[in-house]
Amino acid sequence: MIVVRTELQGKFGYGSVLSGMIAEAIESLTGYEELQGIRWRVLSGLTGNFDMVTLEVETESLQTWDRLRLIVFSVPGFVEAMNAAQEITVSGTQQFLNIEASDLDY
Repeated sequence: MIVVRTELQGKFGYGSVLSGMIAEAIESLTGYEELQGIRWRVLSGLTGNFDMVTLEVETESLQTWDRLRLIVFSVPGFVEAMNAAQEITVSGTQQFLNIEASDLDY
């Protein structure tokens, strides 16, 4: 399993708006059978950079992630929400992390 972590730096004062837009984008994906069972979460920082929003997605592998990206970016509601979020996003980074252990293992 891997975690794909996308961090988006919102314009100053727009962190909660940005996290709401990202959550709305994810919500637009409900009902797509290919995306059932994918764990995701939208996080906002209590410390660190102001207005930083993090989207984490758990998936089986990089190959699965690539397949999911093709599906996700073909959903009009997702694309529209992400385009709107782009207007209040300053920059971003993406990390791919292996899950070595979790509470689900025990």
